[in-house]
Amino acid sequence: ALINCTGLGARHFVGDEEAGKLYPIRGQIIIVKGEATMDRTFDDFPQSSSVEEDELTYVIPRPGSGTTILGGCKQRGNWDAKVDEELNGRIIERIKKWGLAEELRRTDGDRDFEIVSSKVGLRPGRKGGPRVEIEGRDRVGGVWVVHSYGHAGAGYQNSGGCSEKVAKLVGELVVL
Repeated sequence: ALINCTGLGARHFVGDEEAGKLYPIRGQIIIVKGEATMDRTFDDFPQSSSVEEDELTYVIPRPGSGTTILGGCKQRGNWDAKVDEELNGRIIERIKKWGLAEELRRTDGDRDFEIVSSKVGLRPGRKGGPRVEIEGRDRVGGVWVVHSYGHAGAGYQNSGGCSEKVAKLVGELVVL
């Protein structure tokens, strides 16, 4: 059996109808030097004027790495993989405004965060939710295909349950 966990890449080899259900959910983060003392997430502030943009603010320390993630956004349907410097500015502005991760701000007179890098990721969204199932009733080119993609921003959280379901489906293939 072939387990398809290709996220947005699935659109290149599933049928047109299924490919039409897939869409990106763009995320952008800033990695700064230092480990924040606690996680924080805020999403109850006025949104920007862009209808497609859904911004939120979060601070996620990366234990043992010496860095912290500052974010971010969830922009449905946005395929742009380039860092948006204006969005970075809004993220930093909100972090400062609410006094989040103050312990990471430099004390050399600059009073800004030491930015290590900025990243963009495209979460694999799917209309109708994740697809975790066997492809059709027959093998594809002599191989069974079991799909597990379209988890949007919940792939990590859903990984345990989805992997159990995939294992169960593969086990059922023995009987088919």
